Amino acid sequence: MSGILDRKVLLLNSAWLPIGVVTVKKALEDMNSSRHPKKAIKIEFLKDGGKFNFSSPTEVLPLAWDEWVTLAPREFDEDSIRTVSLDLRIPTVVIVGSKYNKLPVKTYRATKLNIFNHYDGICAYTGKKLSYKSMTLDHIIPRSKKGGNTWSNLVPCDGEINRIKADRTPEEAGLKLKYKLSEPAPVTAQMLIKATNPDWAIFLTNN
Repeated sequence: MSGILDRKVLLLNSAWLPIGVVTVKKALEDMNSSRHPKKAIKIEFLKDGGKFNFSSPTEVLPLAWDEWVTLAPREFDEDSIRTVSLDLRIPTVVIVGSKYNKLPVKTYRATKLNIFNHYDGICAYTGKKLSYKSMTLDHIIPRSKKGGNTWSNLVPCDGEINRIKADRTPEEAGLKLKYKLSEPAPVTAQMLIKATNPDWAIFLTNN
């Protein structure tokens, strides 16, 4: 049972846009909330020639808990939650309610991994392609001169070049940046979620 309860459920805002994921356990608890109960989305697909057509749902309908418990598991569902009195369909998509229409945005911190990925591991001073292991982070304005750990001050750097540059600015070390600095654009939650079942694919335009 614990494995089923730990599965992921897609969470939608009031505009039916993906804003994150929760566990099945959390989704069921929220559907039973006395203050702000969420609704699960009933999704049905037509079976044609012995196979389900997942490209075009025949029904997409939000249901409250008392309606949800009357649903039988679908033929293609892997599991259901069985109790003494219920054979409960596992929710795959829930909607927060009618008032929450925000769309969370993720910004990227200036970590070594994010900087490596953003600049494709290219050394800012030599243009050399580096491995993640061999790449170091250089503070363009050294920390001793109040340079911060920001996207505008951190670049991938070959370890030997970083050692030579030491506690100096590029100008002081006779170095020039090979490319223009930039920062990853913020992305919405929808762009970070991958469809793990045909129900999610209905709402995720990037899949």
